Amino acid sequence: MSGRVAWLAIAALGLAASAGLGTQLDARKPRGAAVPVPPTPTAMRAEALGDGQFAFRARSLQLQHLGNLGGRIVPYKDMDYARLERWFRRLDALDARSDVVPMSAALLFGGTQTQADVRHVTAYLADHVRRDPGRKWRWMTHAIYLARYKLDDNAHALELARELAGFEAPGIPGWARNLRVLVLADMGRTQAARALVGKLLDSDTMPPAERRWLRHFLERELRSGGDSPVRR
Repeated sequence: MSGRVAWLAIAALGLAASAGLGTQLDARKPRGAAVPVPPTPTAMRAEALGDGQFAFRARSLQLQHLGNLGGRIVPYKDMDYARLERWFRRLDALDARSDVVPMSAALLFGGTQTQADVRHVTAYLADHVRRDPGRKWRWMTHAIYLARYKLDDNAHALELARELAGFEAPGIPGWARNLRVLVLADMGRTQAARALVGKLLDSDTMPPAERRWLRHFLERELRSGGDSPVRR
């Protein structure tokens, strides 16, 4: 019986200590910025004793949890996206082949509702793709989406879509190269979209499936011959 009492007393002390520690932590404000200044690639490697891949993976994991560290949860609208963009680019300097950083930029931090912040994401994604369009083209499609539907910037979306179409790199599928048709149509520039589709259909190198899709889009979605005002 005395042993049971002793264990109960130990448990009670443990609970009291836990409650006291929780009270102390609640009373302390987190220190430091939610998005700290990113270390240089050289500093990251030095911290990892020269192991660049270990540094990249550790810091990429930290990137994914910025704003949710140090006992706080910071909404995207309160984060410093200029610094986040510096994080993206410095991690690319450690490993530009990995898709971890552009995935975090597009699918995680691209969720912000602040348009000025979204521009930092699209600028990074476009530059990331330009390094190796044949392997990285898919991230340009995310940049186009963000420009069109998060920034409401049709001109920028069209500029990125045209750049994607112009990359001289194998492996970029036709649907990605033809996103400019969808952007033009979405902008209400039906005549321009029809002219572009006609030009694409004249190509002898287009796969049959893509040709059928373009004909279907031309006949069903681009019936009107005149341009209408840009829709927002």
